[in-house]
Amino acid sequence: MQASKVREIIAELDTLPELIAPMLDNQSSLKKLAKKYSKYQSMFFLGRNILYPVAAECSLKLKELSCIHSECYSTGELKHGPLALIHKDRPTIVLNLSGIMTGKTISNVKEIAARDGKVL
Repeated sequence: MQASKVREIIAELDTLPELIAPMLDNQSSLKKLAKKYSKYQSMFFLGRNILYPVAAECSLKLKELSCIHSECYSTGELKHGPLALIHKDRPTIVLNLSGIMTGKTISNVKEIAARDGKVL
């Protein structure tokens, strides 16, 4: 990823509170999602480039707050082992930015779906 794109994304971080607030106001939707996914014993998080550390932090928070097993992988490494662990009872949360690598991440999502994996 180019440094100019990274600077642009960092500059946009100031708008996050305004973007997230409406989502947090919708408590009924959040409760439904929490109930739906709380039945799972394990989850995967995938992120590429600058989203990998974000995905890792999300995985860590899931473990800390819910005591649900969670793993995080770089999206580009999915074929190097983790793909074998994809299962219908192990949802995968994929973080993806629009840009040059979007297509590769979408290809990974299709591979997960082809193995009956749930993708968020």
